Amino acid sequence: MGVRVSSPLVGLAVALLSATAGAEVRTAAASIAWEAPASCPDERELVRQVEALLGEALQEAKPQALRFVAQVQAQSSDDYRLLLRVSGSSGELTRELTHPSCDKLTEAASLVIALAIDPERVQSAQSAGGAGEVTAAPPASAAPSTSTAPPASAAPPASAAPPVSAAPPASAAPPASAAPPASAATVPADPFATEGAAGASPNVGVMLSAGVLAGAGVLPNASFGAELGFGATVTPTASIGAFVELWAPSEEPIPNASDGTLRMRQVTLGARGCWMPDLGGLNGLSCLAGEVAQLTGDGQHVTAARESVAGWAGLRAELGVLLPLGARSYLLASGAGGLSLTRPRFGLLAEDGTEIEVFQPSAWYVRGKIAAVFAFD
Repeated sequence: MGVRVSSPLVGLAVALLSATAGAEVRTAAASIAWEAPASCPDERELVRQVEALLGEALQEAKPQALRFVAQVQAQSSDDYRLLLRVSGSSGELTRELTHPSCDKLTEAASLVIALAIDPERVQSAQSAGGAGEVTAAPPASAAPSTSTAPPASAAPPASAAPPVSAAPPASAAPPASAAPPASAATVPADPFATEGAAGASPNVGVMLSAGVLAGAGVLPNASFGAELGFGATVTPTASIGAFVELWAPSEEPIPNASDGTLRMRQVTLGARGCWMPDLGGLNGLSCLAGEVAQLTGDGQHVTAARESVAGWAGLRAELGVLLPLGARSYLLASGAGGLSLTRPRFGLLAEDGTEIEVFQPSAWYVRGKIAAVFAFD
């Protein structure tokens, strides 16, 4: 069955696509995350509209490995704001659209998603229904009368979705500046292909993170700590940043001393560059980091204990995954392995003046991390 879409709805969707190029549903074709107020349609209605436009279930659509994160917020001026983020093999773009009707924004989002997944099927459905190419909204004077047979650009029959009997009044239409001219008739097959034509810049923003650490190799035994990080995305899949780590004290027994130990502490500063490829429904993480630390050691339960401070440096590689928690938040799980560039020695002086070595960082070290990551435009 052909599916027709009302011209104002097409105008909203085409405007959103031409500018760029709660719950989650995952299939081979796409991963769709939807967050909206209770007054808006839920994710099941969004998926139903997408499937109606495609003419098939999402599970049957061709695999595209696309990810859509759509977030609707109610504005104080009685408008709704849609923030739509699209990720794919071509990169990632984020754009927003406002409208007085949350239903209309949901319909626009469903059309954008359907066109990105399989534009040929959507346009074939339009043609089969007599709607022709997907075009921008015509002038209000061209709206058909409900008492006559609808032409090709009219609303679908009652059995099709979404039910719109005629073009909405001018007050419900999106701002004129949001709609492309009628000559921009066909939406491209690749939703990112419009980036160059529209002059859109990469989705550059700020990233903040906070997490817990476990590691071995720099301090005695297994040790635990916390990390705070900040950075910036320089392209949709690349970022640079810095971090600080605070490690809990760790102790090493002193040879031939019943209760004596060497207590070690570590404070680390570092910088890293990361690549974050889209893996379909989640993002990978691959980072290279350089770090320097202040290591402090002091004797416990020994006579004439004296604190010793030394510098340490290392270079490490990190691999992990970013699991989406919301529109702009993620859970990061990663592991890292590194090489110690400096290995200071810590020890004690015996009564006869000889030095007793107690601890030296290993040549290799490992890290594990779980962190919350927040992204801001």
